[in-house]
Amino acid sequence: MEGTKLKACLLIHGFTGSPYEIEPLAEALRQEGYAVEMPILAGHGHDEDLQDVCWTDWISSAEQALKPMVGKYEEINIVGFSMGSLIATYLSTQYPVARLVLLSPAIYYINYRQLFENMSVAIKKRFKDSLSDEFKQYVAKATNTPLRSVIDFRRLTQQLSPYLEQVSVPTLILQGKKDMLVEPDSARHAYEAIKSPDKKLLFLENSPHIMCRGEEHELVNEYVIDFLKGVNQS
Repeated sequence: MEGTKLKACLLIHGFTGSPYEIEPLAEALRQEGYAVEMPILAGHGHDEDLQDVCWTDWISSAEQALKPMVGKYEEINIVGFSMGSLIATYLSTQYPVARLVLLSPAIYYINYRQLFENMSVAIKKRFKDSLSDEFKQYVAKATNTPLRSVIDFRRLTQQLSPYLEQVSVPTLILQGKKDMLVEPDSARHAYEAIKSPDKKLLFLENSPHIMCRGEEHELVNEYVIDFLKGVNQS
């Protein structure tokens, strides 16, 4: 019955992405009894245009999903992926959040469009005709990013990165060593900047940028769920 779940998670996808990036983790959390919210950031999704929005609209999209959760659940956790990590960081300093998870945090500015083009070409060569329609739409969105939106991504990074120093809640950071979009130093910077005494940085040997859909996705699920439950991790 709706409203009976006392613990909830807000999952925030990345720049040019969609909930597709983090849906496997969302499903694992649902199976553990968490209520899950996964907003589509403004201008994202297959039928929307990034050209019509700016970086503050992306924050607002996530915040509008979080507000109704406050007071409805006894515990709210936030999981941010890539650019979503920055938005998650900011929201964790503004609202009563229990725990924060940052997946492939995009703290440093990157040439997102060019790198995504390189990644999509490599994936297409490997999987050829086996790609799902959903993934094809996802790649098409990412590789046709307006220049204005790339600039907005950089502005968001500059504006929200300072909030890392204000994070006081327990925080888990996961970074894949096979990430072609975000350098490991980005995750290290996030870890060092966060002032919470309860923080952990873990590197996954075989995980790409979209780690929730990589070969170690089950390990990602395990790490995140154990962290949210307060289980000690090695």
